[in-house]
Amino acid sequence: MVHMSQGENAEQIPKLVKVSPATVRAWMKRPEPPSKRTRKPTELSTKRALVRTRRAEMAESLLRTKVIRTARRSSPLGFSVKTALIVTMPVNSPTKVARYINQDKKLLHNIGRAKVSAATIRRDLKGAAMKPYMKRNGPRFTERHLRLRVEFARGLLYPVRPLPFLLEEIAFTDEKWFDSDDGREVYWARKGDDIPHRRRDQHGHKIMVWAAVGFNFRRIVRIPRDSTTNSAAIKINEASYVKVIDVHAKAVRDAHLVFQQDGAAGHKKAERNGWFENRGIRVLKNWPPNSPDLSPIETLWAVIAR
Repeated sequence: MVHMSQGENAEQIPKLVKVSPATVRAWMKRPEPPSKRTRKPTELSTKRALVRTRRAEMAESLLRTKVIRTARRSSPLGFSVKTALIVTMPVNSPTKVARYINQDKKLLHNIGRAKVSAATIRRDLKGAAMKPYMKRNGPRFTERHLRLRVEFARGLLYPVRPLPFLLEEIAFTDEKWFDSDDGREVYWARKGDDIPHRRRDQHGHKIMVWAAVGFNFRRIVRIPRDSTTNSAAIKINEASYVKVIDVHAKAVRDAHLVFQQDGAAGHKKAERNGWFENRGIRVLKNWPPNSPDLSPIETLWAVIAR
């Protein structure tokens, strides 16, 4: 609103604010200007609110639905074994919820819609105080794991315990499964709910590789399956581990690098039995357990997985 000063009247206001005289007269009749008046919120009708609640409950039910999927596989001895896997089906995202509902006329009739979109399902879930969380994949940290990580990190700091080599002289190594079940999986839940761990399919196509990365150094090799038992599984123990890394570990030594490995049983057993020492290979000691994020090779795995 424009406040009139002395000498100004209602006829001069339309010229100052460039509006019609009728608008100015309507404003002057009101007790408060439009900027100070609050608009009453529009409430959803009872029927519309009921449909939205029913739609959110249906979406939440579909996100929680679990079925038992059976599969058959051949054992190493040639027997056919039947296995049952409990998996979240048929949906785990608003897009799949909407697609599933649109294929079922009965579900569409229950919510009173001819078609529903993923944006509508996502809005309904958020209206029900739910949000997507990324499922945890792998074991959780314990207090012992955290303590060992801190001790290891402090040991790398100068001048607490200076290393006899530079960080650029470390060759980080690791094995990695790549299978058709790789990928992220979200879980819609309310704040404070327990997020379950991701359940993985045991029958997808998969391959295991071993790699070493360092400054101006890289090696990657496929770990073959056990041809003696014709097994589909790959078991990493001391014998199979040293067989795979033999040539490449010597290449690490020739490049004057330090061999880093995690605390897997086959790795530690080869180190305790003096396999690295007998070949003159320096090994990074006291690597903390459950610490993949301390190794840059995990970035390589992420890139390859994508």
